Amino acid sequence: MKTWRTPKVVEIVVSMEVTAYMSAELPDERD
Repeated sequence: MKTWRTPKVVEIVVSMEVTAYMSAELPDERD
């Protein structure tokens, strides 16, 4: 069973997706 692996992979993918989304949506004017 790889069920224990799925959450980790999903977490990493979601993290990268969020990072890419934030970088694309938000302007680079943060302190």
